[in-house]
Amino acid sequence: MKNTIKKLEDGGVVRHWSFLFLGLTIALALNLAFVSTAVTAQDEVELSQDKLEKIKSVEAGDYVYVFCNPLEHTRVEKLIQGAEAPAELFDLEVKYFGPEEPYKADEVLAILKKVIDQSPKGIAMEIGHPSKFDAAIGKAVEEGIYFVSFSIDDWTNNPRHGHIGYNWEKVGSDLADELLGDLPPNSNVLLLDSTNLMGRSCHLRTKSVTRRLNDYNFNYHIMNVEPEKGDIEDKVLEYVEENEVDGIISLWEVITEPLAQVVAYNDLRTIRIGGFGFGRAGKYVKSGSLDVITEIETRLEGGIPLETLYYSAQYEVIPGTYHLHVEPISTVKKD
Repeated sequence: MKNTIKKLEDGGVVRHWSFLFLGLTIALALNLAFVSTAVTAQDEVELSQDKLEKIKSVEAGDYVYVFCNPLEHTRVEKLIQGAEAPAELFDLEVKYFGPEEPYKADEVLAILKKVIDQSPKGIAMEIGHPSKFDAAIGKAVEEGIYFVSFSIDDWTNNPRHGHIGYNWEKVGSDLADELLGDLPPNSNVLLLDSTNLMGRSCHLRTKSVTRRLNDYNFNYHIMNVEPEKGDIEDKVLEYVEENEVDGIISLWEVITEPLAQVVAYNDLRTIRIGGFGFGRAGKYVKSGSLDVITEIETRLEGGIPLETLYYSAQYEVIPGTYHLHVEPISTVKKD
C-alpha cells in the first residue's frame, strides 16, 4: 500500500493514470454514442418505396387522411367512401395513408412526419396513441396546416385544432340505460374489451359504461379478448357456464359481430346482450342476435372531417370539435 502511494506521488505515474482515465472517458462516450445511434436506428421505420412516392405526390393544396389501420381494412374502406362525397362535391384532391399492419404506431408516425414535410392544406388523422404523435402534430399546427383528429376517442392532450367523433360518455351511458336500465340492483354484467393496440383507443367507452353500471349498483367483470385469434366464443361460453350473467356488452366494434354469432349459435337468449357497432350493425338486432346496439355511421364520420378542413381553409377559421349523433337500436321490451 505504501509503495502504491509513493508511486502516485510521482508525476510520471500520475500522468499515466490521467491518460488512462481520459481513454476510459472517450471509450465510454463512444459506447454511449453507439448505443444512442442504435436506438435511433431501431426506432426509425423504413417505409416502402411505393408509399414514399405517394407521400411525395402530396401537394400544398391537398388534403390527407392518416389512418391507424391499413387502407384495405373494412372500416377504413367505409371511412374513405364517406370522404369521397365531399371530395367530389368540392373538387378536392385527397390522399389516404395507413400502416401495413393494424395500429403500428411507429409506422403511422413515420408517415405523418413525411406528410407534414409536404405541407398539405389539411390533415385528418386517427390518433391511436395518447402521446406518441404530439410533437409531430404540434409541428403541423405551428406550420399552419389545418389538423383534426377523428373516429377514435378524443385524446385531449394532442395539440390538434379539433376532433370529429362522438360524445362517448353520453353514448356509453345511453347504451347501458337502454340495455340494462330496468334490471334490478346487483345484476351481473360482463364487459368484453381488449388489451391489444386497437382496444387501447376505446378507454372512454369503457369509462362511460362502467360509470353507469356503478350508478345502477351492478356487479361487472371486464374480460379481455383477442378477436383476431378467434377466442371470443370459448371465453364467453366458459364464463357464462361458471358465473351468473344478466348482461353482456361489447365495448368496441370488432368484438360485436363475433359476439352476435356466439348468441346465434348458442343458448344465450336469457342474457341481455348489446354493444358498439358500425356500418349496418343494426342487422344483428333485427336478426335477434343482439338486444341493443349503438350504431356508428362510418361514412358520416369519414366525410365530416374533410368538410371541416375544407371550410376551415376556405374561410380561414380554426376547425373545432364536432360530436356526431348516435342512438341505440333496440328490441328490448320494457315493462
